[in-house]
Amino acid sequence: MKQNYYQNQTFRNESVELSGNRFHGCTFEKCKLIYRGDISPTFKDNHFIDSVFEFADEAMRTIYFLSGIYHAGNG
Repeated sequence: MKQNYYQNQTFRNESVELSGNRFHGCTFEKCKLIYRGDISPTFKDNHFIDSVFEFADEAMRTIYFLSGIYHAGNG
């Protein structure tokens, strides 16, 4: 998987793949930020405006798993 470093960039109205990428001083405006559950992205000093995170593939399966544990209650 190719990892990219983004610095002081503005992303608008687009889908941004997060996995393994580094973002420093970036702005995300009206973006869909997609994390697939592999290498974690790195964020530093970014701005998020009307953007949403979307979890896909392994990341979504992990969320379902953790939700199931939480809702199962004690024991």
